[in-house]
Amino acid sequence: MESKKKVKVAGGVLVGFIALMLLLLGILHWLEYGFVLRDDINYLGYILLITLCLVTTVHLWTRVTGFEPGTSIRNLFTLMGISFIIIGTIFVYYIVDYLLQWAGFNSLSVIMQSAGLDLDFYLFGFVDISMPFESVVTFAFIMLGVSFFIYPLEKYVKNRRPWFAISLWLCLSIIPLIAVFKNNQLALSIATAGIVLFVLINFIFMFYLYIALAVKSTGRMRKASVLVAFGLFMMIFVWVVGIGLFDEKLVQAAVQFGIGIGSMTMFNIGFYIMG
Repeated sequence: MESKKKVKVAGGVLVGFIALMLLLLGILHWLEYGFVLRDDINYLGYILLITLCLVTTVHLWTRVTGFEPGTSIRNLFTLMGISFIIIGTIFVYYIVDYLLQWAGFNSLSVIMQSAGLDLDFYLFGFVDISMPFESVVTFAFIMLGVSFFIYPLEKYVKNRRPWFAISLWLCLSIIPLIAVFKNNQLALSIATAGIVLFVLINFIFMFYLYIALAVKSTGRMRKASVLVAFGLFMMIFVWVVGIGLFDEKLVQAAVQFGIGIGSMTMFNIGFYIMG
């Protein structure tokens, strides 16, 4: 119980410090240049999502202290906690973009665009795909985070070799080649279709595991499994909406951050019930 309290307090202080520092950087900028809702609302949204990701990690790691060392459930919660740190890095990337622009430098997105890394190709001659390379980088972080989430499920829940996690790591190794072969329509089509397909399969597998657990369980465990399953389902849509499904920035922000907040809320309630 004492260890759990220490983790919770230390984690809470660290998360609060990070959130306040990021918010302070924003406030200092707005005091000088003013706050433009349409342009700056995303900065606040990214701080909120980073905070929720880290809070989820702290929540999972406080549960770890209640399990015996070396047990499967302890390893499961530890690795899933790491996955949310990686997912939070996605939003740190966007925060850095803001800070670079405010400091008068080119953002990471602009640097990649000026380097000619953006993708524009026809998917096997059927669909015209235009994708900024920053979306590819973001997707890579999602894949890495999901791999830390799915690895313990395969290894400690299904008790088998983690083939799904391995497939994600192989896809991650292919992503750098996309920049090399960005003018090769066939290579881009195969790589893009393959990577997206494997990620979807992994999400479906995770969704299936929790839904299957819900079907087999009763009471609180069933409810927890359903919440985590739908949290996973919603998480991928944070990225999908972030690509730019809406022309109006405020609508885009409201939908994207609403989905992200809903996803993290479902995770935490589900994990709380499980614990």
